[in-house]
Amino acid sequence: LLSRDYETATAFLIELAKAEGTLQQFIYGITSDFALLSGDLETAKEFMLLQNPVLGLDSELEIDRFTVRDIVKLAYINKQQGNSARSIELLESALPVVQELPRLGIYGQGVREAQIYALLGQKDDAFAALNETIEAGYRTSMVYDNWWILETDPYFESMREDDRFVTIINQLDALNSVMYDRIIEAETSGDWEQLTDLAGST
Repeated sequence: LLSRDYETATAFLIELAKAEGTLQQFIYGITSDFALLSGDLETAKEFMLLQNPVLGLDSELEIDRFTVRDIVKLAYINKQQGNSARSIELLESALPVVQELPRLGIYGQGVREAQIYALLGQKDDAFAALNETIEAGYRTSMVYDNWWILETDPYFESMREDDRFVTIINQLDALNSVMYDRIIEAETSGDWEQLTDLAGST
């Protein structure tokens, strides 16, 4: 994973998902994301549907805070497979649901709004949403997606060469570096109060 060998990581997770006693629903989601990162769209979709089988039904999709993450993934897969009309339909349906969610927290959207705008080709809106999310305190996608950092987020592929995206990556690197230094300082001194107060204020 650290070497970004997503193909090998996906193969490992597929075997892990077969093992008895594993948290399969949890493994399904990670396997789907790593398959997506490796470019294996069919495996990504297969494990996404194992985790969230309601998305494979013929009935109208129910889009809420529990399904919207995979709805965006399904839209991305459709786009990559040439079904742009279905992708746009899913993204436009997901957008108002995402916009009702808080920016941060376990039930927050993280950069989901920006991802949707990026996949719709609305780059200015995507950058505006990204900047708002960073201003709100976003530092990593760990809570929201299994690729953790914007640099490897497949939904932002169309924006990677844009100078604004490079600036945002550098900004996040700087912010995370400061956070890391504060953790080391607190760990060394044993004084976590200032750091926990700061975390509680964001």
